Amino acid sequence: MEPMRIEAYPLQFIIYPRNQQDVELVRPWCKNFIRVNQYWDKRRKTKVTTPVAAYVFFSQDRSQIRAMGTMLPDFIAYLNLARKVEGKDFIIEEKSLDIQLVENMYPEVKDFISPRGEQPNLIDFVTKNHNGCYLMTLAPGEGKSLSAIMICQKLKQRMVCIMRPGYHGEQKEDSISGWIKEFAKSTKVEPHEICTVSGNKELKSIINLALNNELHYKVILISNKTLQFYFKYYERYSEEEFKDLGFNATPMELGKILGVDTVFVDEVHQDSHFQCKLVSYLGVNKMVGATGTIKSSDAFVNKMAAYAYPVKNRYQPKDVTPHVQPTAFHFKFDKPYMIRSEGFRGYNHINFEKSILKRKGLTKQYFGMIDNLVFNRFLTRLPIDPEYKCLIVVASIKMARELAVYLKGCYPDLEVNSFVEDDPDSNAFNSTICVSTHQSSGTGLDIPKLAAVFMTVAIGSEQTNIQVQGRLRKLPNEGALHDFVYFVCDDITAHTKYHLDKKNRIFKGKLLPVIDFDSNIVLEV
Repeated sequence: MEPMRIEAYPLQFIIYPRNQQDVELVRPWCKNFIRVNQYWDKRRKTKVTTPVAAYVFFSQDRSQIRAMGTMLPDFIAYLNLARKVEGKDFIIEEKSLDIQLVENMYPEVKDFISPRGEQPNLIDFVTKNHNGCYLMTLAPGEGKSLSAIMICQKLKQRMVCIMRPGYHGEQKEDSISGWIKEFAKSTKVEPHEICTVSGNKELKSIINLALNNELHYKVILISNKTLQFYFKYYERYSEEEFKDLGFNATPMELGKILGVDTVFVDEVHQDSHFQCKLVSYLGVNKMVGATGTIKSSDAFVNKMAAYAYPVKNRYQPKDVTPHVQPTAFHFKFDKPYMIRSEGFRGYNHINFEKSILKRKGLTKQYFGMIDNLVFNRFLTRLPIDPEYKCLIVVASIKMARELAVYLKGCYPDLEVNSFVEDDPDSNAFNSTICVSTHQSSGTGLDIPKLAAVFMTVAIGSEQTNIQVQGRLRKLPNEGALHDFVYFVCDDITAHTKYHLDKKNRIFKGKLLPVIDFDSNIVLEV
């Protein structure tokens, strides 16, 4: 029998099992890369472990098994331990990708723009290195998007960037947002030279345009959800059936078809499973990820991130100049035992908000506390610059909606809105006071002249905390500091734990030292 074949590409490797015996051989190794949830079942009085996602990817018929290229040495070591001999039991075929770049089809920055700060070093770091996955870890506001554009300009290749659909942005008569705003502000790229891809129909369209040499876009922004479905279809069907569905290029052919050997991925700290799947499937030579911080509170996610973006391939800024003043705002309840904040797996802030919202008197007090903070820590700064803006972060859509209505009643002469679900982007960018959830506002939202962020959500995630405060870009006023205020209820153990973690670890060295402010407020339940 011929040996089991393994193809090694620049970013991934593919195992081709010969039979079911080979599949069973591989399975124990794959179990090391399954993310699980563990929790204590009070009723059964036992710890329960449930699988969440597998980070080694099988086609439905088990004819292909894919994984990230950095995992190949681990797999070979596993085969050796199983007494499998290279050349006899398995062979490794080194594969290259024949990708021809499209000529004269790349974004150029405007003549007056040049790399600043850390950007020259970052651009050199990415462009001088060879194939693989590289990470741009500039702090929020330090120009990751612009750096990515300048990398494309230096490489003289079309820009393909993968991101959540909400980050694409919009171009309307009254506003421009997201990545599209960056292209309008910083580049010579015309609106008709930018293509956004959301949905199978649009993906099939650009593939067919490329195959017919009719793809004339300098920039292609692809929704990560679109690629998720694209990969699922590829896993589910044979290659012939896949192309019968209208996908005239496989994931391994996509880079060649689009004429790019480097792709960019925005906010790679999100969607850990998809990031690893992207590396395992996409046929390009280099992938460049962007994030403010990739570090997670989940050890397994950190392990897989290290495979996707090895530490040696991460650009680390040399200096960070803190421009954000964090304040811990302490308050209490007179009857804390009446506030339900526990969930199935521990502290749950949505349950905390539900407990407040179901009591009208308590809701009014809670909203009044926030209003008082907004007035004293934000509105008093408007005489400095009337274009200053404020963001209030909550956990639930219901809380965001109701708080926005309350504050709108307090300040009828100001633009006050929520930014959740289907609210327009203008609600985030044009409001003096905007109320949003950390899911909607925590990443990819660049609000001009945002001077204050009030984080009412108690959360332990390092990524979320860094990303939310990272919405505060440097203000144009010389020496102006931002306010980042996060709430701490001293009656709730989880709140105090998260506070100490922020103070002693998460924000340390990244922001100015945390100031503790005891409001002496006791909310009556």
